[in-house]
Amino acid sequence: MTKTKIFSIICAGFFTFLPAGHALMAPTTTPTIRQRLTAASKDNSKSTTPAKADTKKAEEKVIPPAEAQTAWTPAGSNSKLLTYYDANSLKYDKNTGIITAWTKWVYKSAGTPTSLKTVLLLSRYDVRVKVFADLYYINYAGNGTILKEGPASDQSWSPISINTLGEDMQTALNNYLISH
Repeated sequence: MTKTKIFSIICAGFFTFLPAGHALMAPTTTPTIRQRLTAASKDNSKSTTPAKADTKKAEEKVIPPAEAQTAWTPAGSNSKLLTYYDANSLKYDKNTGIITAWTKWVYKSAGTPTSLKTVLLLSRYDVRVKVFADLYYINYAGNGTILKEGPASDQSWSPISINTLGEDMQTALNNYLISH
């Protein structure tokens, strides 16, 4: 008999002695992001995932707020980037806990005036479960001309990694909500 066959026989015998509804592993106390999103969507009448209507809006050309109407607030920085969010464009949905806002990511050194310097992102953040989804982007050169813009290629929810500018942005948005 092979080791695999012996192992499967032992496991089969073990499973027959487990009481119904019991798992081999103890239940985790921290639900996964998917479990939290699913639970949140059951708790609220609205889904926590971007609706198809929202996606269609993002597919159209989105006009960012005029620079004179923005209130860029610092969110974080590292050796390459400075990040900001626009407090004037920030929208919070109390039912879903989702924040929608324009964010600005500025490279500290851009090379030439025609190379990428600034990225504006229209993004959604669910600060309850620490996920985000980019909806629309605009890439600006150092001289202010638009290099490229359009809907984000992947508008699905993604986890926010710890110790990143994304986490700094999420923390800054959360702190803004708490203080207002």
